[in-house]
Amino acid sequence: MTTPLFDAPSRGRRREIDLTPWLDDAKAQARFRAKVYDPGLPDACMPWLRTISSSGHGEFHLGPGGSSPVRAHRFAWLLHTRGAPPPVVMHHCDEHSCVNPHHLLAGTVALNTLDYYRRGRHGGSSPLADPRGRQQRAEAIKRAINEAETPQAKLIAYRRAIEIPRPWREQAGQLAIPAPVDPEPLPGQLALF
Repeated sequence: MTTPLFDAPSRGRRREIDLTPWLDDAKAQARFRAKVYDPGLPDACMPWLRTISSSGHGEFHLGPGGSSPVRAHRFAWLLHTRGAPPPVVMHHCDEHSCVNPHHLLAGTVALNTLDYYRRGRHGGSSPLADPRGRQQRAEAIKRAINEAETPQAKLIAYRRAIEIPRPWREQAGQLAIPAPVDPEPLPGQLALF
């Protein structure tokens, strides 16, 4: 007999829920994996492609009829480890919609906060500093991948969607994309500059 794996209460759900039946169900696992984009790159994030919460995390509905959702990254961690659910499943990659189990760590609220500051994630280079906000970033990634048709187009769309917009650089005269360089003059042409 399998030990029940209870997920802690969350917003919208006031009670613990035993996830064991879904973790052991091949159809539920296939349904879960169908909602994940795997770019096929080593160590790449695997973004969730369906419902995104206001915090930018994926939500996996366990069954039909509008069942209570569980956080997709928590379900991925449990599916991979089969360990007792920790208070917090932390993202080493800082990408809230990522469900790659190799990017997920067991932790606590205090450890998650300490990790955030220790790694300097409050600065401008982290996905957490995206001016779109966590939910809009996750939605942009999901939309870009879902709208692309071929695997190559999905990968390109994914890479573009994860770029952090820097509108203030353009306002300050620092273009995020380098300006095009004038080509070398052809033989017989005068260089203007």
